[in-house]
Amino acid sequence: MAIRSGRNWTAGLALGLAMAWGIAVVGCDAETESPHPADGGTKAVETKPSPSRTSDDPARPPQKHSADEAPTTKTPAPKNPANKAPVAGKPVPAGQPKRPPGVAAAKRPGKPRISPVLMSEQHRKSCRVFVGQELPQIELPDASGKKCKLADAYGKKLTVVMFCGGNLLTEQQELADLQPEIVGRFGDKGVSVIVVAVGQPQAAVESLAKRIGPKVPVFVDAKREAYKQVATQYLPRTYLLDAAGKILWLDIEYTATTRRQLDEAIRYVLMTATPEKAAPEKPASQK
Repeated sequence: MAIRSGRNWTAGLALGLAMAWGIAVVGCDAETESPHPADGGTKAVETKPSPSRTSDDPARPPQKHSADEAPTTKTPAPKNPANKAPVAGKPVPAGQPKRPPGVAAAKRPGKPRISPVLMSEQHRKSCRVFVGQELPQIELPDASGKKCKLADAYGKKLTVVMFCGGNLLTEQQELADLQPEIVGRFGDKGVSVIVVAVGQPQAAVESLAKRIGPKVPVFVDAKREAYKQVATQYLPRTYLLDAAGKILWLDIEYTATTRRQLDEAIRYVLMTATPEKAAPEKPASQK
């Protein structure tokens, strides 16, 4: 009898453990299934989204990140036009000096004018003739050795007179620009160019004349006598004269500003000049 009651007690203990285990299993299943109120069946309950889903999945709300876990996105650096590679310029023709730093191509502004000549007191004192005065009557030998007056080579409307020593790179550049930028563009409109080689021997002037071309006469001022009549120092010097030899504009260096102002002044004078009147025809009886 004792043995039987012991067996019953053991069986009861096992049954209790089994029931307890079944309740635990049912509790776990309840997270995924619940009784349907209408038909007594079960329906699936939405579970939490799997961590393996990406942010592109529409069923998953945007995932928040902490400051330490916030993803970083690389933004491209803004383009800086100043960092562009320089564009190669046009090749310099053989025999023509390269343009020195600071002497850029002359800009052609839309409104020509004669710019005022502004100088320091020291530079102004170096000028023995200035704007509004006439260039002195100068007589010098040309490249062939023939003595001539500069006034005989003046243009009908304007004349550009350049005094140069021939040693500076800026002087070489101005000499190279005279033919294409002055004679080539304004020569047929009554504008002439004259070069006075200051302190240079005859042989150097002959070579200079061949390099510039026959349309630009070159005069020799070997003893600097002509130069002393217009200035005390500073070369190159560029003067723009009217038809009578009066100075309209000048500069004592050659820069991008020099080229621009010279171009503006020439175009201004040509634009505002009074057209030449044709000579009246003679009567038939006087022919």
